Amino acid sequence: MRNGAYFGLVLFFTLLLQSCASHPTNSEQLESQSNPKTQPTEDRPISHELRPWHSANYRGLEVGKSTDKDTLRVLGNPISIIETPLNNTAKGYNYGGADSLIVRIDRKSHIISWIETNPKNISKTDIIKEFGNNYMLIVYGRDPCFIEGKSSQPYVSSFEKTINTANTQSVVMEYRELGLSIRFRGENEKFMYDNEVYQINYFSDKWPIGTTSSLCDKPQKGLSFIACGCGCCGGTIPMKKCIYRSKGDDIKKLVEEDRIWTGPQCATVGCSPGIKYVYCD
Repeated sequence: MRNGAYFGLVLFFTLLLQSCASHPTNSEQLESQSNPKTQPTEDRPISHELRPWHSANYRGLEVGKSTDKDTLRVLGNPISIIETPLNNTAKGYNYGGADSLIVRIDRKSHIISWIETNPKNISKTDIIKEFGNNYMLIVYGRDPCFIEGKSSQPYVSSFEKTINTANTQSVVMEYRELGLSIRFRGENEKFMYDNEVYQINYFSDKWPIGTTSSLCDKPQKGLSFIACGCGCCGGTIPMKKCIYRSKGDDIKKLVEEDRIWTGPQCATVGCSPGIKYVYCD
């Protein structure tokens, strides 16, 4: 999640424009942000390095810089305003339409924090033709470590080389140089990477998403992890157990030990209340 403005994960929505006269079509939106003379169309191998985010530009609106007044000037009045439940730090201007356009505004600064669209009839191939193959495929996962009451950024758990049937539900296609993040529509609640595009998010370098650093790598007082073994029972409260950095306790080691409990060895094992390990120093 984003600190203050990104909510969780996000994320994640796009409403199309109200009319063809005032708003561009799917293809017009894509075309306006690409240079066909410089965009290769082949789907070639990519690097697995996590690149920095750059700010996206949507119809002249620069995410992370343009304001709510700029939004109203360019897009007009929204059909509704959506309240964002992340500590009430952002609101959404819903423009509806075939692509379900929503512009998220940071309440404190009045700056666009991110933009969401849900286009129709756009495929992975269409995206590559418009923006080229300088993209990354990233798998976002839940960071196993947390600090009670605080949000953390989505944790990048793997890159393209490790995409498989176990993690494909969270694969995201990202053009970070353009500030674009693309998600794909699921099929029977299962992610299919080659399916139709479900959502395009426009981000900025001011409110980026994704980190390769887990909170588990940053020992501090209050850092917690819940060990469930083969699974925590629903409705139960994990037993709290203090661990101490001063005594050499390592929360990362506990995380790795808990990950062992998967697969066939859990076939006959029931759920457990879980243990919540907390650094108490």
